Amino acid sequence: MKRFLDVKGCSVVDYNGRVRGTVEDSVIDPRNNRICSFIVSGRGVIPSLFVVPLGEIEHYSDCIISKGRFYRINKLALKKSRGLAAHDYIGKEVITNKGELIGNLADIIFDEKVGNIKALICTRGFFEDFLHGRKLIIVDGKTVLGNEKIIIEEGNLDIINDISFKKLMG
Repeated sequence: MKRFLDVKGCSVVDYNGRVRGTVEDSVIDPRNNRICSFIVSGRGVIPSLFVVPLGEIEHYSDCIISKGRFYRINKLALKKSRGLAAHDYIGKEVITNKGELIGNLADIIFDEKVGNIKALICTRGFFEDFLHGRKLIIVDGKTVLGNEKIIIEEGNLDIINDISFKKLMG
């Protein structure tokens, strides 16, 4: 399992040992709750953007090694695909299927081999996180990554941060 914010900013290297750029974002398939590919910001005098499908990723560590091709895209195409990138979801409100506000999406946990989103990490702000901990939401087939809000099943919520100020003082 990987967290999206741990992957964002990692160098991407091809099989020839050439650094092609850094992970800038990812493409999400909201119907299948899956990360399909990474958007890589290329290096060079004229910066370029590439899409690297998850199936082409060989290894994750301090850098990402891609065994396959890098598909060049332009920034205009990226802007038109609004709602499909991870940054379009980070910060969105997460609510239960009964309308209760859980918080805002802070990070995405995904299976690095096939891209399935396994969990969402929610925040309610620094002080709330400090006092009560962040929320971990297990993603299932009923989770909806909507255009405006993310809807989860009420029973899929758990606390990720067992060490909170309140527990230390209690």
